Amino acid sequence: RLSNLGRREDALTAATEAVDLYRRLAATNPAAFEPDLARSLWCYAWVCEAGDIDLTNALDAGREAVSTYERLVEQWPDVFQAEMSAARATMTKLLDRLGH
Repeated sequence: RLSNLGRREDALTAATEAVDLYRRLAATNPAAFEPDLARSLWCYAWVCEAGDIDLTNALDAGREAVSTYERLVEQWPDVFQAEMSAARATMTKLLDRLGH
């Protein structure tokens, strides 16, 4: 939402903080927090892509998000399929921007 308001730097800060927080939480309780980690990684990648910021790190975050979603979809396809598809779409945009 911050990014849509033109506050991309604030959005990037919030997304980075979310990734850091959920990475720590998922390390202690993966079952509870991996979905949030995947979502925050995807958000970070999306904010970077939308703002043309730090695309290489965004690609790494996007790859990690998709990989995490793939594991989640194996267990709960109806719950996470749409988010995985959206994360893949963000990855496609990042790869295109990076000339891959």
